[in-house]
Amino acid sequence: MMQLLENKTCIITGASRGIGQAIAKLFYNNGANVALCSRSLDGLGEGFEDLFVDTSRVFCSNIDVSQKDQCQVFVEAVKEKFGGIDVLINCAGIITREPTLELSQEIWQKVLDTNLNGTFYMSQLVFARYAEKENW
Repeated sequence: MMQLLENKTCIITGASRGIGQAIAKLFYNNGANVALCSRSLDGLGEGFEDLFVDTSRVFCSNIDVSQKDQCQVFVEAVKEKFGGIDVLINCAGIITREPTLELSQEIWQKVLDTNLNGTFYMSQLVFARYAEKENW
């Protein structure tokens, strides 16, 4: 039976836990190459040992998506390993549990940089490849 995502390359940000990790497992089980990133490698391997039998279809990297240069290095590394990118899932995000009146500008800016700018940077870098009509 042909898998839905057979031979497709999928980037999943925020893949160390929660929704990102669940999507990574689902995509891998459906035949995809998965490129996973998180701010820390802690957690990227946890829970995947039994699942990711074919490690040639998995690429993991610790990056901070709020840093465009790190996103660019990651996207280029994925292209180098798998030859292209077919799917981008932006799951990286941070939250704060501080009451609004106590929230510092610094923490608020980090939330915006990760949740909004990180999504923008990854999308822009991946979509640029399509716009250039490279062999992706």
